[in-house]
Amino acid sequence: INAERKYAKEKGVEEGLEQGRLERNVQLICKKLKKRLSIPEIADLLEEAVTSIQDICDVAAKYHPDYDIDKIMAELLNRQATKH
Repeated sequence: INAERKYAKEKGVEEGLEQGRLERNVQLICKKLKKRLSIPEIADLLEEAVTSIQDICDVAAKYHPDYDIDKIMAELLNRQATKH
């Protein structure tokens, strides 16, 4: 049982860190979108794949011009949950 708890805790920490990285990327991407940068430019600046940036931008576009980070994150996390 201790091994199961340890694994669950580690998995939870890992998921939390991943969610934090995603939220930071969403914040940065929205800032770049407000500056009217293109998706390839954003991908280059953040050193991320264009497809990853495109996925976030597709969701963020629904919340233009305010780019509500909480709503964008909720939708992205919901999409991730339905994929797994």
